[in-house]
Amino acid sequence: MRQVFLTWTNPTSPPSGPQTLTWTGPMVYSMLGFYICEVVMGKKPKSGFPDSTHQELAEELRKEFPEARHLIDFNIVKSKLTYSFKEDYDTFIACKQAPGFQYDPSKDEVSASDEVWAKHVEVTLIPTVFLFIHSSIPCHSLSIQ
Repeated sequence: MRQVFLTWTNPTSPPSGPQTLTWTGPMVYSMLGFYICEVVMGKKPKSGFPDSTHQELAEELRKEFPEARHLIDFNIVKSKLTYSFKEDYDTFIACKQAPGFQYDPSKDEVSASDEVWAKHVEVTLIPTVFLFIHSSIPCHSLSIQ
């Protein structure tokens, strides 16, 4: 089930002013899949993805997630890759190295019990750690920058 969390005061009219896009699991996986395909096809030079790649992905995401089309643009997509995925990757590595987490090298994923997650959240106070609770995000998918 797809969920896109958007908030505005009058749901019967389009939102006005700045809005915040909350990236959902399906959105992130679509984005990662797109970038991974670009890498596999040799379309990522050493200097990084060209702007045309981010623009093409923004168009694809607007088609796939029409409920968020007014929030998805070139800058949002590029920012997600440049900053958010780096932050997610750093959080993933912190979880991987924390006590109580199990690392599965065959899937390149970490997992933990609810108690371990709760303690980790309490100790680290890292907001992005919530992305990983009850969902595995493969490390190799995040390291495509």
